Amino acid sequence: MISNYGAKADNATDIGPAIKSAFSNCVVKNPNSRLIVPKGNYLLSSTVLLNGASNWAFQLDGLITVDYSAYVSGAVSGNALVFQRMNEFELYSSNGQGAIQGQGYLYRLRPNQDGRSGWPRLLRVHISTNFSVHDIKLVDAPSFHLVVGEAVNAEVYRITIRGGNQGGLDGVDISGTNYHVHHVEVTNRDECICVKSPSKQATIENIRCNQSGGSTIGSLKDGSVIENILFQNIENYQVTNAFMLKTYPGGASPGYVKNVVLRNFTNIDVTYNAYITQYWQNSFVAGASNVQLSNITFSDWRGSLNHGGNRGAVVMVGSDTNPPVNINVKNFSFWTLNGNKVIDRCSSTYGGGSCIKSLSPNATPTQYATVSPTATAAPAGWAKPSAPWGIPAYDLYKPIPVPTSTFY
Repeated sequence: MISNYGAKADNATDIGPAIKSAFSNCVVKNPNSRLIVPKGNYLLSSTVLLNGASNWAFQLDGLITVDYSAYVSGAVSGNALVFQRMNEFELYSSNGQGAIQGQGYLYRLRPNQDGRSGWPRLLRVHISTNFSVHDIKLVDAPSFHLVVGEAVNAEVYRITIRGGNQGGLDGVDISGTNYHVHHVEVTNRDECICVKSPSKQATIENIRCNQSGGSTIGSLKDGSVIENILFQNIENYQVTNAFMLKTYPGGASPGYVKNVVLRNFTNIDVTYNAYITQYWQNSFVAGASNVQLSNITFSDWRGSLNHGGNRGAVVMVGSDTNPPVNINVKNFSFWTLNGNKVIDRCSSTYGGGSCIKSLSPNATPTQYATVSPTATAAPAGWAKPSAPWGIPAYDLYKPIPVPTSTFY
């Protein structure tokens, strides 16, 4: 119990030293131990980095609030809470009420959001194996909410994330090998679930993205490695991108994205739908793309577009010097909520479906100009979908409450 090491549930005493003491004096010395933060309100006024332990659990049943004044003083920097080089590890809430409150609105009240590049992430799990993170709530991060890096054999599930309505407040960013992310609910305005390089053998499923940037792979530069990724059973409501794969051109080291399946998406009132761009942030620089895209399939997608005349159901912007191949779109049913047409757009992308050009066997893919087929009527059988569960976007400059109930 964390109280045995000096923690007080008074929302005033820094819990950081107590966590570090319990870790060093109990967890590290006693495999199969459990560090418990019981019900109550705790203040975190210093960054906690826990490094190197096996066969243990961090049980968070109370609320940890990150002290904004500790960021101002420099005591909280980069990340609030970090678990590094763990093996056979579990981070969870036994009562489903464990939460970390970042108070990000206080940072956003700074003049011109001063110092934003250094605002802390809430929770990071790094270079760890055989672990799970589940049944916790992450609220109003100053920066990203959950970052999982270089994971091996990981599971992330039943996580509820409530963030501010602007970019740079990612929900879950993850990289590694053999990971499973499922039953996650995200409200924010940047990435919902973001697959980073390197990632291999990953499944992301049963995700609800609300008022979000949506799910992504990237952004990727030369040398990136992404393969054997499955996204399925994804619900998007009023998101910026239902799914986006984004890469930069140029670079010296070959990289790739291959063998990706994206199936069973329900997207309602979305800005971009199925979106690939190899010129992310309008980076039209000289030189071939060194991220080759191949064997990517979008199947069984349905829903509504915010303005299909501006951004259609399919937008594919392939590299002119290294075009994507075997990119396929199947069983799409979308219509627009505003306007009276849907215009898909494809350039330098090969495979099948929508405006994607086919490639003959043994042919070399070459650049082609944008193709823009226009639909002026809804697909047969399409009906306007009803709005799913969702909450309005949060005010950037007011506190975001810790939810008392969650979808999953």
